[in-house]
Amino acid sequence: MRLSRPALTATALATAVLTLTGCSSEQDSASGPVLTTMESSSAVATTATTSAEPTTSEKKSAEKTEKKEDEAKDTKAKDEKSQEAKPKEDRTNVAAGTVCGQVTSLGDGSPLSIVAMTDGVNCEEAMEVFSDYMSDSPSGMPPQGSGAFWTAPNGWTCGGSNYLFPGDEDQKFNKFPSCGPNNDEEFVVAVPPKRVSELPV
Repeated sequence: MRLSRPALTATALATAVLTLTGCSSEQDSASGPVLTTMESSSAVATTATTSAEPTTSEKKSAEKTEKKEDEAKDTKAKDEKSQEAKPKEDRTNVAAGTVCGQVTSLGDGSPLSIVAMTDGVNCEEAMEVFSDYMSDSPSGMPPQGSGAFWTAPNGWTCGGSNYLFPGDEDQKFNKFPSCGPNNDEEFVVAVPPKRVSELPV
């Protein structure tokens, strides 16, 4: 027997109703559909937590960096305090044999140590005079003659070949510059650093 379209629809609905009614009597019809939730896997949760928080190695690295910065600040503070605590060395009245500093020779560009030959030398003044004398354009008149004699603004007199080490042959190339007040031109000398120990002071 062939059913019409409306009859087919009615049959399908009746079957559906019967299927639904045939549910287990133990199931409470008022409870509605049972929903279950799936927990995200622990790996996903861990990944989310880890991406939000720094790793242990990152924390350790950050702590090390902070510690190094703190240590550097402490060291700098200690250095500054120790420098403040030390009184500035008095270089205005030094003993004979004191090396006041270094200048560069105009002749060959080699270093020369500026050494006090008598007690009571003011190293600051000596360095000022020698730095001026050894510069490309000394204050006042330029050095004169073969001995490169020059009078400094403070009245000291300098000469380019004044000082001869005891025992050296008396030749111009063996002599070194020296300066001093009141025509005492060997008050302070400029000699090679390796020969400072040979000075008779």
